[in-house]
Amino acid sequence: MEREARNATADQRRELRQAKSLPILKDIESYLQAEKSKVLPMSSMGVAIDYTLSNWEALLRYTEDGDLEIVSALSKNDPGAFLRSGPQGEHILELSL
Repeated sequence: MEREARNATADQRRELRQAKSLPILKDIESYLQAEKSKVLPMSSMGVAIDYTLSNWEALLRYTEDGDLEIVSALSKNDPGAFLRSGPQGEHILELSL
């Protein structure tokens, strides 16, 4: 979807994300909520699910703002990764792969 939206305006990108990404994200959230009750809270899966759900609102922000960039990142601790400030003061994680 992001490749399709690469040359789109911010409004077009937001509309595409709302139409294509948001339904998928809602399905993922439902899945995580259902799985949460099946795993031990302190297990690695339980911790991962809690972490993901605790950051869910932040994750959804990219569907609400077409100006936000999606960056594929393996890890912020990757030696090829660095943070930079974007044009509006946002933090952008970049990787040199």
